Parts: sequence; structure tokens; C-alpha cells
Amino acid sequence: QPQPWLSVHTQVPQDRPYEIPTDFDPNLALAIVWGKDLAEAKARGLEFLEHLELLGENAAGESLRSNIAFLKRHTTDLLAF
Repeated sequence: QPQPWLSVHTQVPQDRPYEIPTDFDPNLALAIVWGKDLAEAKARGLEFLEHLELLGENAAGESLRSNIAFLKRHTTDLLAF
């Protein structure tokens, strides 16, 4: 669902199956999230990650691997010094 605080950019088509070449850039999408302050941006980032769906399979028929779980665990650590 579109959000005014979110911009997602990807070269992967959303309307049809797509085979990602073996020499692809591992960044399949870029999500830009903003808020009135860092706390709001982090909360919105977590909301985005909670609703993110990564569908597909690799050549062996296995689900795609991602770092989404890592990002969820570490979003609150952003800019922590």
C-alpha cells in the first residue's frame, strides 16, 4: 500500500515473472523512508520491513534468501554511536 513517507525503486518488474541474471547487482530494491525525526523514520522503516514481500525462488527451487530479518533486528541501532 503506498505511503507518503516511502519511496521504493527497483528494476525488477512487478507485473510478471523475471529471471535475475547471474551478474546482477545484489540490491534488488532501494527503499527511502523519511519522518519528522530519526525515531519516526526508524519506526516507519520497521513498518515497511514488516509488510515487505519478497517472492521468488532460486535455480534450485528454494525461497530467495535476504537480509530482511537482519535489517529488522538492527534498524533501531542506526546512527547509534
